[in-house]
Formats: sequence, structure tokens, C-alpha cells
Amino acid sequence: MGRGFLKVAINLAFISTAVYLGVGLGYRVIASNIWQLEMPSIKEDSAKDFAKRGGISSPEAGSIIARNLFGSVVQKEPEVRHEPKAEKPEPLKPSSLKASLIGTVTGSDGVSRAVIEDNEKKRQGLYRIGDTLQGAAIKEIARGMVVFRVGGRDEVLLIKDKSSGKLEGRGVTPSGSSSAAGSRSEVTVKKQDIESSFANLNDLLTQMRIKPYFADGKPAGLAVAWVKPESFFTNMGLKGGDVIQSINDSPITGADDIMAVYKDLRIGSDISIQVLRDRKIHTISYRFE
Repeated sequence: MGRGFLKVAINLAFISTAVYLGVGLGYRVIASNIWQLEMPSIKEDSAKDFAKRGGISSPEAGSIIARNLFGSVVQKEPEVRHEPKAEKPEPLKPSSLKASLIGTVTGSDGVSRAVIEDNEKKRQGLYRIGDTLQGAAIKEIARGMVVFRVGGRDEVLLIKDKSSGKLEGRGVTPSGSSSAAGSRSEVTVKKQDIESSFANLNDLLTQMRIKPYFADGKPAGLAVAWVKPESFFTNMGLKGGDVIQSINDSPITGADDIMAVYKDLRIGSDISIQVLRDRKIHTISYRFE
């Protein structure tokens, strides 16, 4: 009886020890497998996927995503766009054409024109944007300058200044000075002659050649280099060598002022011009018929 009880007790002890060791080993195996599992990465659009699987309604998901309550959506920084810097236009090169700009005018129709002398042909003409001279097209006309398109590039033609030296007045008393007073004359002009003459401005310019005139380094009128005999301008009392300095006592500085004379002539206004002739001021008054 005593031996049988001892045997049973020993067997129970072995069984308990085996069970204890087996359970502990099992826990260790399970724990090691759990730690070896990789946690799924949270994607940027996980909240959106969760909403699609029916976790929450779309309006609610949209509110959560917009407010980023759980920090699951990675906010991207806005891209900074750098606008290209505007390139500064290159300065225009002086014109290579054999031409001289006499002046620029704006007609009654608002169209800008330029009086340009072709130095090759020794002729002056009236040009508009789009006209060509020596194979170059006129691209732009502004006061005192004309831009030509020459061989795929832009070139500028400017009115010659006093540096040319050819039209510089020397020892001349400016218009308006009492010591420069000279003779006076009156010329009768028919309105029909004015209309017929100004009907073709280009043809009219072939009857006279003018150039800018300077005195003491400043514009002092327009020099009449040549006048065609028995032309409209000779009938106006002008001669070669005259310098038109003022109109109705207003100084002339460019061809724009000559266009003002044309307007006054057409409406029959009283006009008087002051010309420098033989170093004296000569006044010509016009009467219209």
C-alpha cells in the first residue's frame, strides 16, 4: 500500500513537471512568432480606403480626411513656381541704311509718317509703317525716330543732331530778336492750288528738300536745301538757303510743325512765317483767295 502510493505520487510529479515545461515552451514559441510579424505600413490614403470598405460613410470620411484628425494623411508642401524673368530688350543698333531722317509727322488721319531722304537717290519722301526703303521695311515711327527691319533685326534711324556740323548756325541771331529784323512780303495763295498740291504729299516733297537746322547746339528750324523752280514752294515765296524758323511766332522744331501749317492752309487761317534769309529774319504773310 505504501509503495503503490509512492509510485503514484512520483508519476504525478513527472506529469506536472512535463506539463509546466510544455506550456512555458509553447508560450515562448507563440511570443517569438508574434514579434516576427511585420506591421503593415500606413499609406497616405489609408483613411480613404477605410471609407471605401464601409467603415464610415463618405461624408464623414471626407470630414476626417480634410481635417486630418488622426494624422494619417501626409500634407504635401505646395510647389513654388518661379515665373521666368522677362528679358530686357536689347538696344537698337543705328541704321545701316544710306538715308537721313528729316522729321516725323502725324497727319489729320492720326497716321504717323516720316520724312526721309534717300541719300543714294538724293530724294526725300513721305513714308508710313509698312513702306520699304532700300529693301528695309518700316516697323515703327515715333517722334524723332524710325525703326527699320533690316535682315532679320531691328535698326533705328534718328534725326541728325548738331554733331553733324553741316547745318549748324554760326553767329546767327535767333528769331524774335530785334536786331534780326528784316524785310516783309505778302503772298497770295489760291485754295485750289493748296488742295491740288497737298493731294499727293510724296510728290510735293520732291519739290523741296529740307534738313534740321541748329543754332548754338539747339534746334532752330528747318533749312531749305533746295527748291524746285516754279513749284508750289516757290509760289509760297521760299528760296533755297532759307531757314524756316517760326510760324505765327511759334518756333519750328520739327516736321510736325510743318504739318500744322498744312492744316492752317486748308482752313484758310491767317499765316505768317519767319525765315532766316541772308542772316536776317524775313517775314512772309499769306493771303488766301
